[in-house]
Amino acid sequence: STFRNVLHAFGAIASLGLLCLGFMMACLPTLQELKYSPAQTLATITQGLALMLFSSISFFESVYRSRWVRWWLGFLTSIPGKLVYYTAIGL
Repeated sequence: STFRNVLHAFGAIASLGLLCLGFMMACLPTLQELKYSPAQTLATITQGLALMLFSSISFFESVYRSRWVRWWLGFLTSIPGKLVYYTAIGL
């Protein structure tokens, strides 16, 4: 249906935005004017990498809705799964 296709398109766009955010978080400690402690640096890089990982999986799942993707990466195939994912990433 049209609503489902629009929902997947918005999911793909949101996933790309989150991927960019994760990349910026991972690169943030490398800026010279920011003085992070080693723990803050490691936490920021780890959060950025995790965000990039999950957002790339969600983008892949939004674009390729095949049976294989649903079996291995199927947490975004249902509306409650998407709700939990985007809420958890937003927190």
